[in-house]
Amino acid sequence: MRRFQSVINFTMPTATERLQLWQQTKPQIVSLTDDIALGELAEKYELSGASILNILHVSTIRALESGGPITKPMLLEEIGKEFFKENKTL
Repeated sequence: MRRFQSVINFTMPTATERLQLWQQTKPQIVSLTDDIALGELAEKYELSGASILNILHVSTIRALESGGPITKPMLLEEIGKEFFKENKTL
């Protein structure tokens, strides 16, 4: 196994790019509750594409387990976990 010896810095996506990421990675298998505004999430929370994908993957699994849609509290809890991993606060 080999490791890269370089660090590559990526800029964080803009709010517009984050909205596109939320929209493009939104699951088709479960719905989102009506109180979820992806534009608001994109504006309010500076997240990487990988974090958005993680949030939606875990929320989708939780929704499938519960037999319901993805809820705003689910997303906010997963956003908090991603922020915690990056040593950020909400």
